[in-house]
Amino acid sequence: MKKLLLLICIWTSSWGYFSIFASVGDTLKIQTFDKTEIITDPSKGWNEYQIKVAFPSQKRRSFQKAWIRFTFACHPKRRCGEWDTVNKLFIEHKKDSLSQRIELMRFITPYGSYWHSKDDWSFAWNYEITDFIPLLKDSVSLVYRHGGYEDNKTKGWAISADFFFVEGPPFRRLLSWELLPWTGKAYGLPEDPIQNRLPDVSFHASDEVHSIRCQLIQTGHGMDKPDNCAEFCAKRRYLWLDGELINQRYLWKKCGNNPLFPQAGTWTIDRANWCPGQVVYPDNYDIILGSKVNSSQDTRPIDKYSKNNPDPNTHLLRMEMESYTASAKREANYPLSAYLFKYGKPRFQREASLEEVIAPNPDPLYGRYNPICADPVVVIQNKGAEVLYAVRLRFGLLGSKLQAHTWEGKLSFMQKDTVILKGLLDWTQETDIFRVFIEIVNGYEDEYESNNAMQTQYIPPPIQSPGSLRLALLTNKSSQEENFLYLQDLSQDRTVFSNHEFLPEAYYDDEIPTLPGRCYSLVFSDEGSPQAQQEYALKNAPDLYTDGLSYWYTAKKEGKGSIAFVYVDPISGIKKYHPYNPDFGTRVVHRFITSGEVLGYLPTPWQRTKSVSLYKLSEFYKCLSSRWKKQK
Repeated sequence: MKKLLLLICIWTSSWGYFSIFASVGDTLKIQTFDKTEIITDPSKGWNEYQIKVAFPSQKRRSFQKAWIRFTFACHPKRRCGEWDTVNKLFIEHKKDSLSQRIELMRFITPYGSYWHSKDDWSFAWNYEITDFIPLLKDSVSLVYRHGGYEDNKTKGWAISADFFFVEGPPFRRLLSWELLPWTGKAYGLPEDPIQNRLPDVSFHASDEVHSIRCQLIQTGHGMDKPDNCAEFCAKRRYLWLDGELINQRYLWKKCGNNPLFPQAGTWTIDRANWCPGQVVYPDNYDIILGSKVNSSQDTRPIDKYSKNNPDPNTHLLRMEMESYTASAKREANYPLSAYLFKYGKPRFQREASLEEVIAPNPDPLYGRYNPICADPVVVIQNKGAEVLYAVRLRFGLLGSKLQAHTWEGKLSFMQKDTVILKGLLDWTQETDIFRVFIEIVNGYEDEYESNNAMQTQYIPPPIQSPGSLRLALLTNKSSQEENFLYLQDLSQDRTVFSNHEFLPEAYYDDEIPTLPGRCYSLVFSDEGSPQAQQEYALKNAPDLYTDGLSYWYTAKKEGKGSIAFVYVDPISGIKKYHPYNPDFGTRVVHRFITSGEVLGYLPTPWQRTKSVSLYKLSEFYKCLSSRWKKQK
C-alpha cells in the first residue's frame, strides 16, 4: 500500500508528471469520468452526463489542497469535435433543502479537426479546486455539460477527470460560502442592461471572519455589431467593496501562446477571457477585511465606518460591466458564475508554499517552456498572514551541488508569483531528477515545511557538436513587420545576437556558430512590432499578429513560411531536420547545448528562386541541400 501511495504521489502531485508534493499525508486520487464519450445534442445545443462519485469522508481527516487533472481526447470510434464550445463541470449540491449547481470548472473545447482518432491524441490540464474541498465529501453528484450543435453521429470526444487531494491541515478554515446572484448573460441591450443581472450583494461578516474570497468565472461570447461582442471585444469589469474599487480589468486573454498548439480554426486570435482548447481559470480576489486589494495587488486600509458602510460587520459587494450598446445582431453574452467564501485567520504567520514547477517539467502542458538547461521556473505562494518580502530557494539536479536563488518582492496573503531561478543546470550529471526547495522565508525558517520541496523529471535539450547547427527559414510576406530572432547565451546571461530585419518571402540558410560548452536559447518570435502591438492594445482588438509563419486565416494576406533547425554531423555530413510546425502562434523557442568557437552571426537572405510547397517540407530541404552542394 505504501508503494502504491508513493507512486500516486510521484506521478500526479502538483501540476505535472513526476512532481512530488511533500505532505504530512498522502496525495489521494479519485477517478471520476474515465474516457467517457461525450457528444452534442443539436436539438438543444447542449448535452449532459451525470455520475455519482464516492469522495473521502472528512470526519476524521482534512485536506489542504485539491485539484482536477482534466484530460480531453479524440474518441477512438469518432472524429474529434470541430468547434470551440463551452463545457462546464458542476456539483449538484443541496443547501438549505434547495438544490444548487456549483460550477467547479469551465473548459472551451479545441478546434479538433486538426487531429484524427487514429492519432490517439489527448491533452490534459490542471485546475485547482481547494475552495470547494468541503463540498467534495461522501457521495457527490457530478454533471458534465457539453455545449454545441455539431453532428453527433460521427463527431465526439472522450473526457477524463481525476481529483487529487493533499492530506493535511487547511491553511485557513472555511467558515461559510454562498453562490452570488450574478449571471451577467445578455450584454449591450439598452432595454435590458446587464446590470439588471448584477445586483449589489450585502453580506454579514462576524469578527471571526479574517478574509473573504470573491471567485469569478466569466467568459464572453457572441458576435454583434459594432464591436463583435462579446467574443472579440475587450470590455472592462469593475469590482467594488464598501464603495471602494478593489479591481478593474479587461475581460481579455492572449491566445497566441496557447500550450495546446497548433489547432484548426482561429486558435491564435485573442478572445474575451478564453482561448480554444484551454481551461478557463477563475479570477480570485482575496481581501483581508480591513484592507483593500487594488489592480496592482497592493493592500491598504478600508474605512469600514464610511458613509457607505456604517456597520463594521456588514459589507456591500458590487460588480459592474462597462457600458455598451449593440446596434445589430445583439447576441453578446457574458455567462458568469460567482462565489463568496468567508475564511478565518490563517493557520500560520510565516508560510511560503512551493506550488508548481513549470520548468523543467516534461508535462506537455508546459511544452513551450521545456526542455531547459538553465533558469528553472517555479511558482511560489504566500499562505501565511505575514507579507512575504524575501524567499531563498535551493535547486539543482540530483547529485550536483545545489544553487541558491533569493526572490525579493512583496506578496500579501494568498498571492502568487512566478520565479525564474537564475543558474545553469549541470547537464553532465547522469540523473533525470530536478530538485527545488524553499530554505528561508523573510530571513527565518518557514513555519510549515511540508509544501516546501518538489522534484520533477529532467530531460536535457539536445547536445550538439561544434558548428553543426543551421537555421533554415522561409519568411512570409509580413516578416519585416512581425519577425524577431535572437540567440541567448544562458550560460552568461547575455544576448549573442538579434535580428529584426527580415526580407519578405526569402530563404535564410545560415550556420549558427556558438561558444564552447554553453547553454543556449534561440527564439523566433512573431509578435509583431511594438507599434503594432500598441495599436491593438489601444483598440482593445484581437491581436492578429501572433499567427506564426503559416496560418490559414491570414494566409491570403501574409503568405506561408516555414522554419527548421538542421543538425549536420561534422564527420559524416548527415543532416537531421528538426522542423517546427509553422502554425506556432506567438513564438518558437529552441534550446540546445553545444561546444565550438564563436565566429559571429549575420543572417543573409537567399531569395526564393522556385516555388516550394510548404506542406511538402522535403521539397524545402531539397532546395537547401542543393544550395549546400553548390557552396561546396
